[in-house]
Amino acid sequence: MAGWRGGVAVNSFVSFLVLVVGIVCLILAVSKAQMLGGESAIFAGGCAQAERIGWGLRAVISVFVIILLAIGNYVFQVLSSPTRRELASAHERHKWLEIGVPSWRNLRFISSTRVFLAAVILLAAFSTQLM
Repeated sequence: MAGWRGGVAVNSFVSFLVLVVGIVCLILAVSKAQMLGGESAIFAGGCAQAERIGWGLRAVISVFVIILLAIGNYVFQVLSSPTRRELASAHERHKWLEIGVPSWRNLRFISSTRVFLAAVILLAAFSTQLM
């Protein structure tokens, strides 16, 4: 597991770890929620304390989102980079490809499996920003 495959494996593990942390936090929040007159309360306390907790949670979530975006960018760049064979094939048809940068242009010349995986990564990165 060296090179780009190792990088993708490490990034996949980090993404999975972020998912597990999110699920654990959700389970803890649901288990700690108290039912008060038909409404659930996860936290009961002063406004200042709630504001500090909210700020801390937003900071942690922002760090996780930045990590996931960096991972998505790295994996997309790796998946959209042409192999030597794909590059030679494109050059034979007098087409140029971009190397070393994330590129939409390259997706027409690389394998359909890598195009599909790159699209999934882009959708995942985009959806984390929406959430």
